[in-house]
Amino acid sequence: MRARAADELEQLRRRPWRAALVGVALAALAVLARLAMGSRIDLPYVTMFPAVVISAYVGGWRLGAVVAALCAIAAAWLFMPFGGTIGRLPPIDVAGLTAFLVTSAILIFVGDFAARLSLENLRLARQRQTLLAELQHRIKNHLQLMGAMLAFHARAAANDRIKARLEEAGQRLQVIAASYDNLYEPGARIDMRDHLRKLCDFVEKGLAAEARIALEAADVRWSLDTVIPLSLIANELLTNAVKHLPEGKTLDVEVKLERAGEHMRLSVASNASTLPEDFKVEASGLGLRLAGVLAKQLGGSLSAPQPPRALFIVDFPEPRPEAV
Repeated sequence: MRARAADELEQLRRRPWRAALVGVALAALAVLARLAMGSRIDLPYVTMFPAVVISAYVGGWRLGAVVAALCAIAAAWLFMPFGGTIGRLPPIDVAGLTAFLVTSAILIFVGDFAARLSLENLRLARQRQTLLAELQHRIKNHLQLMGAMLAFHARAAANDRIKARLEEAGQRLQVIAASYDNLYEPGARIDMRDHLRKLCDFVEKGLAAEARIALEAADVRWSLDTVIPLSLIANELLTNAVKHLPEGKTLDVEVKLERAGEHMRLSVASNASTLPEDFKVEASGLGLRLAGVLAKQLGGSLSAPQPPRALFIVDFPEPRPEAV
């Protein structure tokens, strides 16, 4: 909202004729409003101060001064005796006109200063946005490079256990890097349906020759603070389904991101594998334990409520929209 208002202000200041039209319109409205009050209020300038300060804000001190002069002339002509001839005005009216002009000068300074401050803040925000975009692009490139290096070392490892650990670490880095794809501006929010679709495609293409991952996701957009841990959880659960896939079977997984009451729920169910009857997440392998820690980071929990069915559920509070 603030950024949009600053953008509109910048457009007005770049087109002085538009700002001038706004100023003249405000002066006319102020005079008409004062005329509508009639003699009920004995203050000729009461409706004109807002026109002056707004004109100075949208068009600068010059436009503010012009509008103040127009309002003063209109008030002197319409609401003062002797047709507004300064030399024939009573001293009290001259004092009132002087007070209006002095007050208008202060309002013009305040309005113009506030506008310049808003425009400077907009300039700095754009500069920060550019720097942030560059930083995030570099972070993504570095994460992808580290992931590629881990994959290279994994291929060269002779120990199968070390090779598996390196591959998992490399994949986690690739998942984090993917979260930066469309996040090149402050406050940007990622479409979770699209993001999870990309993650599922990544698993289908990279981890299994034959795979079917069905996705149903609510239409939600979240910040990186939520996207990264949730992406890592989904990656761990999908990877776990691949690792425990019985030989000769096709990977068949259902992924859902949905609202469950006041919470959000991510569920990953593999229809091609089963869990032990006494399965417990906290006593499982490193990947699932990591997913449990990440679920707690989101304020939720990871569970496997229906063994032997390979169904994993993460319940967590829905992230609140950040103030813009």
